[in-house]
Amino acid sequence: MENFDLSIAIQASLGAKIYNFENQYYQGNVLGAMRRSLVEGQWWSEQEPGDGKMPAAALSQLEFQANSSIYIENASFLAVRNVNFGYTFSEHLANKLKMKKFRLYTSINNLFMITDKNFHGYNPEGYTAGEIDGINSTPGYNSGSEPVNRIFTLGLNVNF
Repeated sequence: MENFDLSIAIQASLGAKIYNFENQYYQGNVLGAMRRSLVEGQWWSEQEPGDGKMPAAALSQLEFQANSSIYIENASFLAVRNVNFGYTFSEHLANKLKMKKFRLYTSINNLFMITDKNFHGYNPEGYTAGEIDGINSTPGYNSGSEPVNRIFTLGLNVNF
């Protein structure tokens, strides 16, 4: 077992809040953008009061929708950023192959992220505004997000 190695990098953030403007958009102020999970809780009528929190979408809101604390969400998370598992072959085998060291490894970046069950974004820490420069310059404000890429790597370290 001494030839195996394992490393795990974990990152967390607790207590952060984010204003989810993207959520406001998908709530239905633009009718073509309604997101079912957000619309189901809206007030529709006295017979269908929703969850009592989410305001109703209306055609009158197409040009304007007021800011509200309903869009502030818990941005706490726990993420496994990297898992690296490797095996270093014996010195005897490495020498036969005219090497000093020979290691095979696999790595997974962004294996998973746990967020609050009521968080409605892809990534509570890094948001883009859909602009060419990428990162949104307003911390704590989500105006459009993208999922975090999961990357699988298979590698070989060789020392001659």
